[in-house]
Amino acid sequence: MAGAIGAGSMFQANQAYSQFLDITGGADGPLAGRGWLFGLVITTLAGVVGGYAATLRNKFTHVITD
Repeated sequence: MAGAIGAGSMFQANQAYSQFLDITGGADGPLAGRGWLFGLVITTLAGVVGGYAATLRNKFTHVITD
C-alpha cells in the first residue's frame, strides 16, 4: 500500500516537472537536466507547508481543549 502511494506521488512530481520544463523553455531552458533541483524545491515546500500546518493544528487544538 505504501509503495502505491509513493509511486503516485512520484508520478505527479514527474508530470509537474515535465510541464514546468515545457513552460520554461524545454530542452534549452534553465531546468533542462535539473529534475533533481525541481524535486528538491517541491520537497522543501511540502515540508515547510506541512510543518506549518501541523504547528497551527497543534496550537489551535491546545487552545480549544483548555
